[in-house]
Amino acid sequence: MPQPAVPPAMATATPVGYLGPAGSWTHQACTELYGERGLVPCEREELFAAFAQGRLARLCVPVTTSLVGATP
Repeated sequence: MPQPAVPPAMATATPVGYLGPAGSWTHQACTELYGERGLVPCEREELFAAFAQGRLARLCVPVTTSLVGATP
């Protein structure tokens, strides 16, 4: 399946943290939004701490998941 083109305004080399491991749905959403460069997989606590400390420029966090429904 071909990858959609990433709009130039969204392509980034700045760190974008996402919830979950590489290959997760959140990772897929990040690659479609931001491209492959600068993506950082994180667990929930690490993700928000890294953002608060300025180590991540953006976050990508799911609102719901297919496994547990609403994300706590």
